[in-house]
Amino acid sequence: MDEGDSVQAFKNQSITFSEKDLSKWGYFHEDALYIIVQVNGMTVPHVLIDGGSGLNICPDLTAKTL
Repeated sequence: MDEGDSVQAFKNQSITFSEKDLSKWGYFHEDALYIIVQVNGMTVPHVLIDGGSGLNICPDLTAKTL
């Protein structure tokens, strides 16, 4: 499997939340969504969730050059 295949393998996976995942304040809060991404045992330092709810993983070097 090459790198393109591994990206495709994760493309169809999704993260979902249910009512039981809500905080005690329910929908009435202004808390940010906090996500930790780990790949092959390494924590990814920067993660962006765009308006379309896509998760984009940004390598540290790329984030520093932005």
